[in-house]
Amino acid sequence: MEKLEDLKIMAEQWWNQGIEYLQKIPPTQLYTSIGVLLYTTILLLLYTPLLLNVINSTSCFCQVSQQLRTQAIILDCE
Repeated sequence: MEKLEDLKIMAEQWWNQGIEYLQKIPPTQLYTSIGVLLYTTILLLLYTPLLLNVINSTSCFCQVSQQLRTQAIILDCE
């Protein structure tokens, strides 16, 4: 039980240090950094499915290309 109390005290100290640190940062810089994080997060969430579709379609193309090469090799051997 003592360890939990120690962890609680440490967490409160870190919380207070974090608040003190944030209060030292100018508001415009803080808002700008939060805006940039939100903007990049939204872009990643929007474009990830598109990128995955491109990667999947490219891998399908590679598989078809490999199958055609295999068939061409088989035809050459006959």
